[in-house]
Amino acid sequence: MALALNSDSSRDLRKECAEILESLKHLSEAVTLYEKADCYEKAASCYIQLKKWHKVGELLPRITSPKIHLQYAKAKEADGQYAEAAKAYETAHDWESAIRVNLDPLNNPEKAVRLVQETKSVEGAKLVAKFFQQLNDYRSAIRFLVMSQCHEEAFQLASRHKQLELYGDILLEAREDVSAQYQASENDYRSLALHFEAERKSLLAGKYFYFAGDFSKAMKHLLRCAQNKGEESEAIGLAIETVASSKDDRLGTQLIDFLIGNVDGSPRDPKYLFELYMALEKYREAAKTAIIVANEEQVNGNYRNAHDVLLAMYQELRQRGLKIPAEMEANLMLLHSYILVRLHVRRNDHLKSARMLVRVANNISKFPSRE
Repeated sequence: MALALNSDSSRDLRKECAEILESLKHLSEAVTLYEKADCYEKAASCYIQLKKWHKVGELLPRITSPKIHLQYAKAKEADGQYAEAAKAYETAHDWESAIRVNLDPLNNPEKAVRLVQETKSVEGAKLVAKFFQQLNDYRSAIRFLVMSQCHEEAFQLASRHKQLELYGDILLEAREDVSAQYQASENDYRSLALHFEAERKSLLAGKYFYFAGDFSKAMKHLLRCAQNKGEESEAIGLAIETVASSKDDRLGTQLIDFLIGNVDGSPRDPKYLFELYMALEKYREAAKTAIIVANEEQVNGNYRNAHDVLLAMYQELRQRGLKIPAEMEANLMLLHSYILVRLHVRRNDHLKSARMLVRVANNISKFPSRE
């Protein structure tokens, strides 16, 4: 020991002597040499065997081994020092234990929830869900049951407490989160759709039949509720998505018939037909419809909206190398000239502004609200 601790001794010599002493169970002497040799993980291992936890704690900032941190965490938990235990469990990447200790006994659900969200721990999510059920916080419990992939249990809990709409929203949130590991199956969506169908909630039934891949049933429910003014916009939007996803010409024809008024004698806003053609990548038909939509916006004095519709369609057609209809090009030029007038005025370029106004004035019939 005296020779090994001499200032002239090498690090390797101290380490070798420490290993010999450890093998002979002279742990107190071994740990001294391990520390002098900067072998902190081996020193911590000896302190653990000696149950000198305060010494282990002093060395932890220098240690990366999860195994050491885990042993320290278990010892601290056994001693009732839960805050230190939770911190050590985190360092050891034992997320389930860290979440468990934060929930009980630390009663720190905010930290537990944050750990679940950051680590995506399935077992940790189960613990958090159970914690919230005990508090009768069913909304939070459902969310964490979904995160822990206990979809059937989440569905049953949501059904008992009339939270199925929330359950569905949580499933769709996960669907949009590409990093989420708790994706629902088509059967999960079908269970929701059948429930809402039985309750005669057509919009929700159609929505979840769509996500379940049952496009025909989805379309039936969506067109039914699209006849109600309050639900029309959302229902038609989902119906367009249904047609685009299904690639089913029959469903496409069914939706077009509805939009042009063949079903109930009430044609819908042409913007929906435009959106449908764009979703189906039928750009020529979309271009014709865009002109109709823009003309309606123009008649109503919504010149910026008319301009934006035509510009978006113009750019789409150019990008795909398709011919631009002459009427679209002419209307877009007029609307663009009208919008540029104020811009040139603000820049004190009155000559250009006047030229734009002359062009607009020569076609004043296209701007009925300015006549």
